[in-house]
Amino acid sequence: MFISIDSPVGFIGFGKVANLLASNMKLQGFEISAFTNRTPENYQILEEALEAKFVLTGQEVQNACEVIFITTNDDNIEDVCNSIEWSPDKYVIHCSGNLPLSVLSHAQEQGCITGALHPFKSIVNGDITQIQVTLDNTVFGITTDNSQLSDYLDLITSKLNSHSYQISDELKTPYHIAAVSACGHLTTLLHIATTVFKHSGASTEQALQCLKPLILETVNNYFEYGSAISLTGPAARNDKDTVLDHVNWLYQTIPEYLDVYTSLTKQGLGITSTDSAEHIKKET
Repeated sequence: MFISIDSPVGFIGFGKVANLLASNMKLQGFEISAFTNRTPENYQILEEALEAKFVLTGQEVQNACEVIFITTNDDNIEDVCNSIEWSPDKYVIHCSGNLPLSVLSHAQEQGCITGALHPFKSIVNGDITQIQVTLDNTVFGITTDNSQLSDYLDLITSKLNSHSYQISDELKTPYHIAAVSACGHLTTLLHIATTVFKHSGASTEQALQCLKPLILETVNNYFEYGSAISLTGPAARNDKDTVLDHVNWLYQTIPEYLDVYTSLTKQGLGITSTDSAEHIKKET
């Protein structure tokens, strides 16, 4: 079956990822036809915004659409796929950054073509009826063995003013670890920095006001100069007494943060000037 921008698209599971993807695809002319969700709140607002029909089951989405995105939580994707009686030649896509295509093997065994489209993007929690967020300059990880589906997924990324990155099943784990480190773990680290700063007597607002320019400058330096040149702090200066002072304070005051501090300090000591040299070489 040939697929194009006019092919009817459906979503099984309609949380943050599905809402963001469906709303932006709709704006770019894709035909969003049906969607379903375990909890049907706000479905009438979504029906109007997407000009699509809310249905009660994933089977109904399959019946109505040629392209079906399974956008549930990762733990539920395989079970949802297995619960549906698939018609041959449907295109079935999940949006997990970590799971292999084998979780869609039930659909593939029934003659469907399978793939994955993962947005390499931080999607904040919020009201899923708010569809103003764009996907401009987002990188999408694409996994599929089918050239026609690959072209279709490339079309989606192109229409969304985004970029595609072909990733095989075998290499998804380090790909996804990198995403988690750059997003979820970074957020956790920023939370730790804010919490520690407040122990100096600052309010949350004051802490964020002080940390924000430092954080942004650090990120800019990393992308401009690489890790070794950007790395600062007492460990980088071999200031052992200051490091020990930090360790003692954390041990006495916020011991749950001590392992994070010592682990990151050790990792920082392993960053060499070669890392920045290679970074700058690639940039030029």
